[in-house]
Amino acid sequence: MLVASSVALALACVMGLSFGATSVSFARALMEPSSVDRAIVEGRALRVILGAVTGAALASAGVAFQALLRNPLGDPFALGVSGGAALGAS
Repeated sequence: MLVASSVALALACVMGLSFGATSVSFARALMEPSSVDRAIVEGRALRVILGAVTGAALASAGVAFQALLRNPLGDPFALGVSGGAALGAS
C-alpha cells in the first residue's frame, strides 16, 4: 500500500509539472538555466510541492482526529472544532 501511494504521489507530481496553459520541454528546462521553460517548471514545482504538503497536513489532521475520538468516522464537527474555525475565519 505504501509503495502504491508513493507511486501515485510521484505520478501526480510529474503530471502537475507537465500540464498547464503552456507546454514545456523538460530537456530545455534542465539544460538552459535562463530559459522560459525553466521558469515555468520552477513556478509549477512550487505549486506542486505546496499542494503535496497541504494534502499531507490535512491527512495528518484527519488521522489525529480519528485517533483522538477512537472512531474511524471521527470528524472535526464532533468536537466543535469546525465551529471555532468558522468563528475565527469570520
